[in-house]
Amino acid sequence: MLCASSEAYLKKSEKQAIEWILEQTNPDHSALTLVRMNYYTFIRP
Repeated sequence: MLCASSEAYLKKSEKQAIEWILEQTNPDHSALTLVRMNYYTFIRP
């Protein structure tokens, strides 16, 4: 339980960091990138 929740937390913070970097470097495509990342997050187990 603790391992699973901490792993989920790490994935979440890593995802937020990636989103922030992409937003800073390429604001024009940030919305599309977020949609794509959310798609992969929900589709992949």
